[in-house]
Amino acid sequence: MKTFRVGKKAICTTLVFLLSVSFMFANSSTGALANALSIILGVLCSGYMKAILTIALIGLAIGLLFNRGQEGALKKFLPWIAACIIILSASQITGTIFSPSNQSGNNIAPSSSQFSF
Repeated sequence: MKTFRVGKKAICTTLVFLLSVSFMFANSSTGALANALSIILGVLCSGYMKAILTIALIGLAIGLLFNRGQEGALKKFLPWIAACIIILSASQITGTIFSPSNQSGNNIAPSSSQFSF
């Protein structure tokens, strides 16, 4: 069990390092970022994604109801139900934060001019 913890720490450290270094080599143009953002929003806001997640949520709820008497049924189904709900609401959250009406000045993130020295 001790080797698993060491391996887990090494993987987490490597991921944090890779994420921090990747920003250094990222493309500084906002066009590529806007393009990637529109692709992500398109996937999250698509009707297919909402339909698939809604069907999955209904299936998980039915599975939870049928396995109500078993021990650990809630432990098995609750993380999946929470994940479906979070992904379903992610489209609205990202749509609200990155909508074109937010770009006019009431953006949540601070602008770079606020941090000028």
